[in-house]
Amino acid sequence: MSLDINAAEPATTYYEASSRFGSGTHEARERFDELTNRDLLARAYATLKARGEYDPQKHGDGSTEPLTAVEHLEVLAAGELLAQYYRHPARIDKALDAGVTWQQVADATDVSPDQARQDYRSWAEGQHRLWADYEGKFGMSDAEYAAALRRSETPAVAPEATRESQMEAGQ
Repeated sequence: MSLDINAAEPATTYYEASSRFGSGTHEARERFDELTNRDLLARAYATLKARGEYDPQKHGDGSTEPLTAVEHLEVLAAGELLAQYYRHPARIDKALDAGVTWQQVADATDVSPDQARQDYRSWAEGQHRLWADYEGKFGMSDAEYAAALRRSETPAVAPEATRESQMEAGQ
């Protein structure tokens, strides 16, 4: 069953957006796209009219309404929901399993390797708390948590870069 995203109350906070759109991203992306496209169109019409270049034959009827303050909040809330979904630390865990380095994680997420490792450790701690709080139904077991902590302490430099540095230094 599809959610009628226009009939629902506006989701103007992150909490409201996560409650309204759930764990998926389809409806949040639809609403985000709908609002940002309307905003772009309304601003384009306003710019053309202000320049005296607006032509209904060429540009359409120009009746697109600008976003309200509440709709701007919806854009922010839906955008944050999508951002948190796409940058979820579990994706780092999967990338590390696939063999990427901390430097590669840092480059991909636009943070320092130390910050990437700290963010990963914080996520792992939360996953381990889930394991304990829900009697092993969710989260990271003791062994998985210990492995995550060991992984978060690995060097930020790729092994190839280390070998190249050693060769350049004559070692």
